[in-house]
Amino acid sequence: MFTDIFLIFYLTLHICESIDHNPPVIVEQPQDILAELDKPMALHCRAEASSLDDLRVNWYKDGQLVTMDPNARIITEFMALHVINTMPQDAGNYYCLAENSYGRVQSRTARVQFIKLDKEFPIFPISTSASLGERIRLRCEPPPGSPTPNVYWIKNGKNLSLSLDHYDLVLPSIQPTDFGAYRCIASNGLVRQSPVAYVTEFQRPKISIHPSTSRIDIERGRSIDFQCQIENVNNDDQYQ
Repeated sequence: MFTDIFLIFYLTLHICESIDHNPPVIVEQPQDILAELDKPMALHCRAEASSLDDLRVNWYKDGQLVTMDPNARIITEFMALHVINTMPQDAGNYYCLAENSYGRVQSRTARVQFIKLDKEFPIFPISTSASLGERIRLRCEPPPGSPTPNVYWIKNGKNLSLSLDHYDLVLPSIQPTDFGAYRCIASNGLVRQSPVAYVTEFQRPKISIHPSTSRIDIERGRSIDFQCQIENVNNDDQYQ
């Protein structure tokens, strides 16, 4: 009887010691980040151990220990690394190292890159009128950025699935459903929208008010006005 009790006590003690005498375990890995300069950034890492009192978590960048900034620009909170105001030198490869008295474990390496995307489009689409069946090209060149932005188009606020010619949108044969408001969108984590370009149906000018055909007698040297009103006039058109 005594032997059985001693054996149970020994096994229980041995199991508890085995549980307590283990290195930490990483339960949340840091993830790659596309960050924006002069904005806050956070890298998350979470480790578990049998006793949190003996658990220490440190961050490393490019193999070097990350030290806390005396101006509190870089801080750790709940094992996460927070950069309050990012700077170019913050780009790099990060990992967290969790350790206690029984060992250490390293997280995966997370890559931090900075994204940049200018606001102005060097080439942007321009409103145009087209006749049914006509081919038109809406031109676009995205703003410079890093990484290089992807380009897509929206029409009336909805994404288009049409294939692009470089960045340009080509409508090979205008149909009534093609008329609307178009924008070129550039995206690399940041998003920029071009000015809106309207595609409308071309309508030939027509005279809605004709000059009077009545006989008019006028003295030589005097001026006379004739009234004429034209609809669907393009500002580039000239009439005599």
